[in-house]
Amino acid sequence: MNTTLDVLSIHCNRLGHLVHRLIELGFCRSEFYNLSPEDMPIFKRFIRDRGIMPSVHCPLRQSPWYPYPLTWSFLTTPGRAQERELSFRLVEESLRDAADIGAAYVVVHYPNPASFDAANASYDEQYETAWQSAARLQQMSEAHQVPIYIEGFGPTPFMSTDFLISVLRTYPALRYCFDTGHIALMAQRDGLDYFGFLEAIAPYIGCVHVWNTRGMADYERYHHLPPHPAMKPADGWVDIERVVTTTRAINPAAVFVLEYTHDMPPEFGLNHAEGIAWFKELVMANGAVAPGCSQRRPCVRPTDADLRNIVLTGFMGVGKTEIGRAIAARLGRPFVDMDEMLIARFGMDIPTVFRSLGEAAFREAEAQLCRELAAQRGLVISTGGGALVSEANRQAFQHTGLVVCLSCAPEVIIQRIGQDPNRPMLQGDEPGARITTLLAQRKPAYDAIPYQLDTTCLTVEQAVDAILELWRASR
Repeated sequence: MNTTLDVLSIHCNRLGHLVHRLIELGFCRSEFYNLSPEDMPIFKRFIRDRGIMPSVHCPLRQSPWYPYPLTWSFLTTPGRAQERELSFRLVEESLRDAADIGAAYVVVHYPNPASFDAANASYDEQYETAWQSAARLQQMSEAHQVPIYIEGFGPTPFMSTDFLISVLRTYPALRYCFDTGHIALMAQRDGLDYFGFLEAIAPYIGCVHVWNTRGMADYERYHHLPPHPAMKPADGWVDIERVVTTTRAINPAAVFVLEYTHDMPPEFGLNHAEGIAWFKELVMANGAVAPGCSQRRPCVRPTDADLRNIVLTGFMGVGKTEIGRAIAARLGRPFVDMDEMLIARFGMDIPTVFRSLGEAAFREAEAQLCRELAAQRGLVISTGGGALVSEANRQAFQHTGLVVCLSCAPEVIIQRIGQDPNRPMLQGDEPGARITTLLAQRKPAYDAIPYQLDTTCLTVEQAVDAILELWRASR
């Protein structure tokens, strides 16, 4: 029985990895890459029968018509239109495969340079090509309903937080894939501020590729090395522990994907399985902590049923955030406040998003975040008041978790939130009337959720007890 929560994944690119990595190391999700076309039927049957949660690193299957290394990318190279179209064809094929197997996301290399002649073009030409490619990736992601996680490394003028965050804010179907080893090589070669980059990009991270290195000499000899606690930062290794704690503190929904080429080389005298067990414990020990808690309670090893998300929704002011944090503290789980994550991703508060970009842009980013979180398990999630008005968002969460709609007497809601300036849906005169109108508009959507809890007369602890009872009974 797999007992790790589903923020943990492992990279597999051959049939032998299905047993040697997934089963023997105890993973229940994986990022798959470059499998032989002949192996696809076996692969699909295996992940279906074993209940593996898949994701894809483009390409999922080998493509003999692509004439370059499959990690190459021409998406930001001006003057190479034919090669760029081949790159988009590769992405399109991977998205179709990903939709077919129910993958959580597809990783695409962008904006790493595709060829050395890119430097011959002006910055403006490169920028225009890169921006157009991001727009096209967004369209492709929306068409296939599969998120794309962009993985970038250099040298390239676009490996900067300003450019990447601008892209990720503009195109919400795109998230970032942070690669521990490649960013370390960039830091050594180009002077990139490793943890400054990580902290800035963390709110937009969908997944983290985890492997270790001391520099280019290691990379050329061993490629991707598995992590191990004996690899100390003082000796030049990537500080994997700091990567985990930093990412988990800012973005508890990020998935950590172990991406190593081979087992530990014998000359290191280290056991790769011990290192991976250490890494898994490290990730699970660094979940979000509810305010006021000095430490997380020890997690009871869960069954598969226990891994379902607990999602709290309902109108503003009904207690979703406070109750959600208390549930997370009780269970020792990460807590995700969707509004807080969206604020971090937009880089502005929600009223400013509504004024500057419009409600439609906010709802699009909100829907994308719903899909991302629904692909995880083991989370406690508080949604925005309007998030699950969308039937698609409701179905996404109900597929992988327990959704509970909280309610409260209108007069109590008015008393709690009044004219809160951080509530963009209440701006204007007579907020009480606006609350009544919104409640009436959203009532059909709220009523469509099977599990309901009126919090008007409940303490936080009483609400937690009631929701956990619903959770246990719903198994």
